[in-house]
Amino acid sequence: MGWLDDMTEERSGSDLFSTLRDPAPWLLDAMGAAPTTSGEPVSEEKALRLSVVYGCVRLIAETASLPPLRLYRRETTTDDEGRKSTRRHRVDSPEARVIRQPNRFMTEASFRETLTAHLALWRNAYAEIERDRNGDPINLWPVPPWRAQVEVVDGQKVVVVDVTARDGSQERRTLWPGDYLHLHALSLDGLKGRPLLSGGWDDGDARNSVGLSLAIEKDAALYYRHGMKMQGYWVTEGSFDDDVREKLEQELRTLTQGLDNFHRTALLEEGVEWKEMGGGAPVVEQLLAMRVFQVQDIARFFGITQLHKLGDLSRATFSNIGEQREEFYTDTMMVYFLRWEQFVGLQLLSPEQQRDHYYKFNTRALLRGSFADELESLRGSVVDGLLTLDEARELIDRDPYPNGIGALPRFQLNTASAEPTGQAAAAPPAPAPPAKPSPAPSPKQLARQVIQALRPSLQRSAEHFTRREARAAQRAWTRSKHDPATFETAMERTWRELPEAMRRELQPTVEAAVAAVEALGGGSDNLRAIAEEHLDDIVARYLEHSRRELAEGLASASQDGESRPGQWLEATLDHWQTHRADELAGEEIDQLAARLVEAAFDGEESDP
Repeated sequence: MGWLDDMTEERSGSDLFSTLRDPAPWLLDAMGAAPTTSGEPVSEEKALRLSVVYGCVRLIAETASLPPLRLYRRETTTDDEGRKSTRRHRVDSPEARVIRQPNRFMTEASFRETLTAHLALWRNAYAEIERDRNGDPINLWPVPPWRAQVEVVDGQKVVVVDVTARDGSQERRTLWPGDYLHLHALSLDGLKGRPLLSGGWDDGDARNSVGLSLAIEKDAALYYRHGMKMQGYWVTEGSFDDDVREKLEQELRTLTQGLDNFHRTALLEEGVEWKEMGGGAPVVEQLLAMRVFQVQDIARFFGITQLHKLGDLSRATFSNIGEQREEFYTDTMMVYFLRWEQFVGLQLLSPEQQRDHYYKFNTRALLRGSFADELESLRGSVVDGLLTLDEARELIDRDPYPNGIGALPRFQLNTASAEPTGQAAAAPPAPAPPAKPSPAPSPKQLARQVIQALRPSLQRSAEHFTRREARAAQRAWTRSKHDPATFETAMERTWRELPEAMRRELQPTVEAAVAAVEALGGGSDNLRAIAEEHLDDIVARYLEHSRRELAEGLASASQDGESRPGQWLEATLDHWQTHRADELAGEEIDQLAARLVEAAFDGEESDP
């Protein structure tokens, strides 16, 4: 991160933040560059000086950092009892690890607190996604929202960031889809959140309310500093020269202005008489009433109607404080939780993973009532079979029972399903005749089945380098300035490095296939040589197909007046990331199984 000293010395982190040095220019720019409607500029940093704005942002950000955000996968299994849908917590996935540890400087809570504060005040929150060579996310680096803006380039949503280089020069960096995380609040165009104050582009919705509060606060400070009791005027029969007038005014200011000079008696000379004006008390009452109203007005922009959370207990009673607490989580915070879950899932997961993976907050701890009410709810859930004893104990942070005695659900024995009126229960079906046992598969058949079972592993490996190639193609298209003639030159480095990455990804699956065949009695000395040859064929065919499809497709799209090369490339790369790994795994695992089984069981009879 650019505002940390050691990031200026090492370049192992994000390229964006390793080129930044000091946050002071960012703050200076943001505090002075915000457009104004009238009077003093109103920026997000100045708004934080108001206790109600700071309280709203702090409350939302800290609450959003409390519940854990976890990655789950939907799984469907089939057994004798039918199809079952379950979910499994993904702990070892790179997309799960990067949420638990966003970068080496920030914890999960501090990272989420920072981005939620940006989201609440700037209505947009950005982070750069740093990926390894396989395309897996390894770091998330927060981007200051006052340095970023959203643009559309070639039909793609990109984030353009203003960067201060080490030599002090200004440059702009473009983050393409897959390289950034963008959360936004209420939007009218679907691309970026509508600004609350300045936003860097337009006048914000809450600009007048916050500006009024700042003006009231400044007016109150001046009112007390100048002496709220000395409201009136001085009367004299004669006139003074400039020196006498200046001396008299200085003495009166010294005697009357400031909190320390309240209730002091002024000694007036030269025939000066003090005339007091009325209206002091009404002015004070109106000032206090406006400050109370501004708390409600500004809190309304942040979606906080439960003012007791901001320290205002004027509308809270002992009977409704619990209900207001639940309303805060359901009405105010749930929308922030939903934005985190959906935006992170959309931008951090690949299109293939989005089919069965999703992020979810565990907000149960936030919505808990009293411990007695929680125990009563858990007891009913256990009695009705909704939860097992171990699941209920986990919800109250207790260890499961030993020996698995709490792992099975419990049901009441005095309940039964209702039968239709006037109809007798159907007779139990007659037992089916015992099924004829199927013959045991031969070692050759079993070897083919084991290799086919490795298809998911081969598909996951293929997803890594297909995503890497697709992202490299997007960057190459940008570097070549959308010129199909120079695009292939920009891709040369990727195609030189891709074979090694493919072999590294596919090697464990191929070795597992060889080991399975050898374990089943396959007697051939050249199995590993055959596997290595097939691995080389996979790499060669993949690269040849990539080069030919991109070259021919871009050339055809350039000649076709109705289509654009950029649109064709975007559609092709999207298809690659969604379907290509599955197609490659299905084709190559069949060929690998055929070659290994044929070589290992050459002397045996063919499969029936």
